[in-house]
Amino acid sequence: MANAQKRKKPGLNVRNRLRATYGSEYAEKCCVITGDFDGVDWHHIDENPINSTFENLIPVKGYINQVTFEDYRRASAARDLINRPWTPIDLLRSSERWFHEGKPCLGYGAARIASRLVLNYLPLFMEYWPPATTISQSISMARHAGNDDLIADTIARDLLPISRSREGQTFSRPDRIKLLIQLAATCEDFMDLQTANTILSEVMEITSKSEDNPADVLRLYRRQAMGYTAKDARLDDAVSLLKDAQQIAAGVERDRYFSTTNALAWVALRRGDIGSAVEVLSEVSEGGLKEGYRPRRNYIAPNTAVETTLSLYSALSLYPQPGRKAHAVKERLQRQIDEGTTTRNLRVPGMAYTLSTVTPDGHYSKADGALINRLTLARNPNPKLHSVIAEAVEDLMEAPQLRLPDG
Repeated sequence: MANAQKRKKPGLNVRNRLRATYGSEYAEKCCVITGDFDGVDWHHIDENPINSTFENLIPVKGYINQVTFEDYRRASAARDLINRPWTPIDLLRSSERWFHEGKPCLGYGAARIASRLVLNYLPLFMEYWPPATTISQSISMARHAGNDDLIADTIARDLLPISRSREGQTFSRPDRIKLLIQLAATCEDFMDLQTANTILSEVMEITSKSEDNPADVLRLYRRQAMGYTAKDARLDDAVSLLKDAQQIAAGVERDRYFSTTNALAWVALRRGDIGSAVEVLSEVSEGGLKEGYRPRRNYIAPNTAVETTLSLYSALSLYPQPGRKAHAVKERLQRQIDEGTTTRNLRVPGMAYTLSTVTPDGHYSKADGALINRLTLARNPNPKLHSVIAEAVEDLMEAPQLRLPDG
């Protein structure tokens, strides 16, 4: 059996990358399931202990890795029913919790293991097949962590094998819509707006506000509107989409309401209406933060708080004389980054939009460049990422399931 092979320790460079991703100043690694720092193993997600690459290792509590997952492995091979202390839905909840605590890397780890539970032990977790939601969450968390290698690996090893299936065990139409929106978001984050617009335009054509998942419709409307805003085109349509998204967000999650309102402010900035943008962003910032800069728990995620604060600072900096308020907001942004409301490796996927929206003429030179560079996603991501996205989009777009239900 593969798991009986001798484990290969990761090399120094891999260990350094792993610690930067999953560790802290106190410990090399944190269990993505329990949050413990003690007694944590490196879990090989493909169950090959020799494959100790960066993308294949995720920190998990030793007992879970050596006992729980081993029980899953044996029961899956024997097709036995056993107690399942950790299920994909449990790990998906952990992933969401990590995100709201400002730790998207740990959120990625939890979501990725959730997908691998289904892929590796399918007889035990058949009710979660196919794992579209957890794959989408893995990509989202890797995006928010700014790690293009993890995005590419998730698509290549988790998504593509299912999307290429010719045995009928592939993604449903709602699954494909969910995944295509996430792929478009990834393209937008790295400023490949043309590919993103192609994907979103196709999905908009076949999405039903009444038939499809409200959270997915919300993401689609917000992403399409952001694309219009970044290109300075169809701004009235962008506003209409974002207002619809706001209505949906009000019944889904506060954080998405804040991020959608933030996007509305970007449209105002694009139109040159600085006053309206500042008013909206000030309300969002004051409603979502406490003690001046910390996100309100269960109200706004740290990523969204940073993005909103950056937008407000950007808007204020557009005034001829920004004044004290701009300075105070800049200090708030600095504290959000420095004092633990975000992780060291946090990136803001919406950064590209903020920069392109509020600085069409390069005005952003007034801002603190070093501060911005700490948040900006790489402009030249792993070449593999473009390739696997193109393959996944082709598979998902061409599927006959990608149609509205009859009637």
